[in-house]
Amino acid sequence: MNSLSYKAELFLLELRSAADQDYILARIAYRWQLDMQFVWLAHQAIEKYLKVLLIFNDRSAKRVGHNLREAWQRLTTVVDVPFRFPDLLPDFIGYLDARYDRYAERPYSVTLDRLVDLDAAVWHLRRFCCNLRGNSEPRLHITREDRKRLLAQLADQAYDSHPYRYILGGGYLEAVRQDHTSSLRAHLLWNNLYFSRRRRTSLKGRPNRAVNSLLVLYPEIVLELRDKLDFSAETRSRAKDAIRTQ
Repeated sequence: MNSLSYKAELFLLELRSAADQDYILARIAYRWQLDMQFVWLAHQAIEKYLKVLLIFNDRSAKRVGHNLREAWQRLTTVVDVPFRFPDLLPDFIGYLDARYDRYAERPYSVTLDRLVDLDAAVWHLRRFCCNLRGNSEPRLHITREDRKRLLAQLADQAYDSHPYRYILGGGYLEAVRQDHTSSLRAHLLWNNLYFSRRRRTSLKGRPNRAVNSLLVLYPEIVLELRDKLDFSAETRSRAKDAIRTQ
């Protein structure tokens, strides 16, 4: 039995909605070729989903920080939920961990495949991103049979071939999808194989782009600005190694 209070559960559902919003913004960033922001926002969304999943499944998210791989490893210890995550998910998590960036410190590349990977990752993580274990309120107690029925409903294999039919109760994305007046709806459904009802045989992307960081090309910049700007430990170490070998 999960010891969450009802108020804590509401907070986690609010955090899930924040992840949904990060996800839509990541799709907007991709569409408008704001590639560094796409990677950053995708990382933010996946981080929130993972942490909510961990806590809902009685695992700690403390000291995870922004390390998606650490959160993922902790989630793999949950064995009583049939997540059936796709093989692409750990690879995509590795990509985000290696490329997310706030200060243009890392090189990155963004392709249509990365957008599809993000859509798949979000759909599969959200699928069980709800409280399956009840909370401390007696009136909201979930019995073993209740949980068994809920898991069977969420894990229905029909959703695998028709993912748009899946509706997460109280989900922010579901509200956007159902609101035909929402300006966000078009951004959520555009080129989306998971949240759009439209059957697609091909996707229309935008030009692929790869960008190297000036801090990688010219590591001496790091040494020049290190007293004026806080670079990551990774960037400082990389710059020292590069200059040492010159």
